[in-house]
Amino acid sequence: MLTLGLVGCSAGGPAPIPDDLPLERELAEIRALTQGDADATDGTESRVQDVIAGCMKQQGFDYTPAVPPDAVGGTSGPGDAGDAMVRAQETLSPEEFARQYGYGITTSSATQDDANDDASNDAWVDPNAARVEAMSEEERDAYWHALNGWPEGDQGPGENLEGCDARARQQVETQNAALEAVYADPTYAELTAAMVGVLTLDPDDSRLATVTGEWSQCMADSGFPDLASTEEAQGSITELAYEDTDGLWSPRDLSPDELGAIRELEIATATADHLCQEEVGYREEYRRALADDQQQFLDAYREDIDAFKDAVMLALADDAP
Repeated sequence: MLTLGLVGCSAGGPAPIPDDLPLERELAEIRALTQGDADATDGTESRVQDVIAGCMKQQGFDYTPAVPPDAVGGTSGPGDAGDAMVRAQETLSPEEFARQYGYGITTSSATQDDANDDASNDAWVDPNAARVEAMSEEERDAYWHALNGWPEGDQGPGENLEGCDARARQQVETQNAALEAVYADPTYAELTAAMVGVLTLDPDDSRLATVTGEWSQCMADSGFPDLASTEEAQGSITELAYEDTDGLWSPRDLSPDELGAIRELEIATATADHLCQEEVGYREEYRRALADDQQQFLDAYREDIDAFKDAVMLALADDAP
């Protein structure tokens, strides 16, 4: 059984702050394999679209991978609150997000409203539509036959294995089954358990003691006293909005006024939290310590990680449709 000792930075001054965390780079390589287009949230559909594009090219047609919003993440559409929150985090700076949505605990409906407004003003357009429209009738029939296995309008897409769409979906479905087998393989159980342990730092980590104390004082000066950690600041809002019932968190029965007051407090707390972390350099100290832990993990488990990545690549091996 491998063991992993986690220690702080060596003497001689603090280690440089990494641009990206060591484990992030490894996970990004795996995501690139399993998700296809790095900008797509739904890896399965993105990979399907990549396979379709390759298949269509073999048939003599240009095809731009097209992932409509209602295919992303398996949700009902661009107005889904969870996806809306992710998009807000991606498009806003941390301070802007905090000032508008706090921690995202009681404000998910606000991000959903914004997403619905954006969706109504920016309807999704198939990037292939204009190209297909410019084709002659004969070319268009050949295009739809290559994509779906029959001319447009005769049948729905994805039901005829002569078409690139259905063949791509069958291929990716087979790959996903192989991937699930890799993830479930007990050979990698120790690796994944150890990996979870270095994704974040314990808020009580001794390397954060000084900067956390400075953060706590800053929060007290900002009107939020008696907070011992950044997790406690966020948790204070969670406890106001949710109740713990036998280990399960469920929303409290709040009036609109009560919920509105909690939202105001959430935004104020999150904004102060962000500004205080920035003022005392909390994130820099956190990332430096976490990067140290992750590098030790990668050094200890390098052979296991490489074997896991090889297994993922083998699961994704395919014959062109």
